[in-house]
This record gives sequence, structure tokens and C-alpha cells, in this order.
Amino acid sequence: MGRDRLRMSTQAAGSTAALALALVACSGGDHGLGGTTGSAWAADSTAPAHITAGQTGTFYGPVIGPYTGPNGPFDLGRSFITLRKGVPTAFGMMLFPRGVTGQPPTPISDDAPNVYFIVLPPESAVTGFRAMAVFYFSGHPIDQFRPHGEPEHFHTVFLVSPPRPPSPNLSIELKAPDPDEIPTGVSRGVPDTVVPGFGVSYDDPLKPEGQPARITIGQNYLFYDGHMNGMVVGADVDLLLEHATWTDVIPQPKIYARPGYWPRRYTVKYDEVNQVHVYQVEDFVLATQANSR
Repeated sequence: MGRDRLRMSTQAAGSTAALALALVACSGGDHGLGGTTGSAWAADSTAPAHITAGQTGTFYGPVIGPYTGPNGPFDLGRSFITLRKGVPTAFGMMLFPRGVTGQPPTPISDDAPNVYFIVLPPESAVTGFRAMAVFYFSGHPIDQFRPHGEPEHFHTVFLVSPPRPPSPNLSIELKAPDPDEIPTGVSRGVPDTVVPGFGVSYDDPLKPEGQPARITIGQNYLFYDGHMNGMVVGADVDLLLEHATWTDVIPQPKIYARPGYWPRRYTVKYDEVNQVHVYQVEDFVLATQANSR
């Protein structure tokens, strides 16, 4: 899942902006989606007052859905965070099986994925993230950047801030990042991969896109207005349906984009007990140096 997995052209900016504006307009609460009420976009890094110091347990956002697909209605899934004495041990997204297999098809391009904005449990405010989105792509044919093409796949995007309306000429998305926020070994894509309102993609050039291992799974970053704005974990549908487990380290910056706990590893797996596909980040470190967001 290299940098091309999140490319959107400027022609797609209008629809992305509409989604971002709708998201901002309905921020907070359960949005009528059912499940546990939780604020998706806290304005700062302070945990909500009702979170008890040293809290332990797994906490969930509301179920996202229902939606209509070719096989009938489906719920996508729900977010979760597991805390042990107030420290996160796992944070991510549970995708329900029907949410994986029941997606409406998308154009064979990166310009118009199915995009789902995910409500987070309030307890996730102990991390550096304030928003989450899931992208679904039907795939992409072989081209100069994808010598093996791209299969059907999902991204889970862990966002430092919610998406904004696309900037004129994508100037804010393309602003050069603070070098200390760029993890060691990570670089900007050639050509640029920009997600309007989310940011420009950076990834590890030693794990190039369009190669078999990266077609299966991968992780990269989004930078917006000169700061890290997201960590992306992607996996193809075949891997999910095989109920395989894949884990890898997440390269770390010198300075984090916001105070809070930041993950150093990601895992994609199938939870046999709950019968859900799991995208999660884990092995958290508390940011002692962070830029103010």
C-alpha cells in the first residue's frame, strides 16, 4: 500500500470538500449512528473530564452504518481503544465482515473512493489523534506507478485533525513539513500524492508502492500545513479474507505533531472471538516533545 493508495486528483476536490464540511458541521455526539456516544473531534489534547486517571478497559465508538451495498444493507464497523491504567495498548478500527464484502464498487481510479468518517470513543483523546476515516477502493489497473496494478483494498486513516476543505491549488496540503516531524527514512512521493483536505503523502522509499509486498499491506503518513496530520494503514481485501495477521514498526519523528500517546507499531488481523477485521496501532510512547496544534 504505497503512496499511490491515497492519490486523489484535484478534480475530486469538490466531493472531498463537501464531505469535510459535512463532517465539521456534525462533529461531536453519536451523529445518529447508534452505539456509544463519543465526540469525534476534540479541539485540544486534554482528555475529557470524565476519564478517570489510570482507567483500564476497552472503549468503543458507535457502529457506523447502515449503508446500502450490492448485497443489501451493511454496517461498516466501529472504532475502539484499549487502555491499561490510562495508557493505550491498542487503538483502531473494527471492520465488520459485511462491511468488507458488501462495498459499492468505486471507479477504477484513486479519485473517488468510498469514504467513511468514524466517530471515536472519548477515551481516545489520550492519543495524539482526533479523527479517523476509512477509505475503500475497488482497485487500479497497471500503470507506470503500479507495475502490478492494485487490488481491492481499504485504508484506515488515523488523523491528528479532521479534514478541511481543499485549499486553493492545494497550497496548504503541499506546504513543506517541519523536518523534525518527518520520521527517519521517510520521504515525499514522486510524483506528489495529495489527498485534498487531508494532506500530502510521505512513505518509506525502501518499501515502494506497486510491488507485491506493498500491494498486500503498508503504512504511510499525511502532512498538512507543514505538520504531520495522519498515519495511514492499508490492507487489501484478499489479505483480510484470508484472516491473516501482519504487523510492522512505524518510523517515529523527532517531534510529534501534538502531545499525547503515539504508536510505534501497526497490526492488521482477524479477531476470531468477535469475528471482525482489525486495523490497530499499538506499542505507544508518550510524546515529551510536541508541536502545539
